[in-house]
Amino acid sequence: MFKEIDYEVLNNPQYWRDLVPSLSISEEIDPLGHSQLFLGETGLSRERLIHDGYQDFDGIVPLSVISNLQSGVNELHLQNWLPVFCFLFDEYWLLLASLRDLVVQALGYDAKMMPDFWAWYVDPRKEDAGWRPHREKMYNTLLPDGMPMCMTAWIALTDADPLSGCLYFIPAHKDDNYGDSDGRPPSLNLQNVRAAPVKAGSVLVFNERVYHWGGSSSKYAKGPRLSLACEFQRGDITPYNKPLLELASLPSFDVRWQLVGKQVLQYKHMYTYPSGMLDLADRMVGRVD
Repeated sequence: MFKEIDYEVLNNPQYWRDLVPSLSISEEIDPLGHSQLFLGETGLSRERLIHDGYQDFDGIVPLSVISNLQSGVNELHLQNWLPVFCFLFDEYWLLLASLRDLVVQALGYDAKMMPDFWAWYVDPRKEDAGWRPHREKMYNTLLPDGMPMCMTAWIALTDADPLSGCLYFIPAHKDDNYGDSDGRPPSLNLQNVRAAPVKAGSVLVFNERVYHWGGSSSKYAKGPRLSLACEFQRGDITPYNKPLLELASLPSFDVRWQLVGKQVLQYKHMYTYPSGMLDLADRMVGRVD
């Protein structure tokens, strides 16, 4: 579809506003003025983040917010756009901005957002799956005390369960290769696999050493699994990827456009894209005129 549309039309916020009129593209919203997510009475658990490598926060994003984000991803899917193009719209950046306090608890006040994010539409009619088993990074991801130097925040826009393709983990303390620097997967012991089913509006955070994957969906699922993820790092270490972004930022449309193109290119090993998508992504990041 996008091959039939002039590039200058696509590189214009109005095209996207017309495509998904329930969402906005603006440079006048102050993300710092939006409230932070309530993490419960105890907040982030250092003990669990070290012991298991991940922690879940059940249903902390209001369903009124989630419903609008669902609609945006669904509409993009219907129009044959990759779900990651949702990050052209304000609402998804405002959601990330609401994670600021959570990220700071884990990574410190100078934490930054990495230019690494994605969105999923896992279709049970095709028995789609999330990303295959992996570690986000192979080494240099943990402090001596076991706390993360970088982490992923994964947000469920729909209920995620074993039928729709929830996340699975090998908890850090069950991973015999967790401390190795060569990125080897854990030894196979199926009893160590832990499913992480969550409700819509839940947030999972995990360090980038923990072994994890998105499950395969089933035709018996109630619907597609929609979700988002973004990576963050401490601000006092060398960037894992550039450009780093300030927490609770609302980039201009031009920056969002380039960043979405960057995601398409850097995660191309995960997908077979529609014809022309990589060429479009090259233009988005300015590789070709």
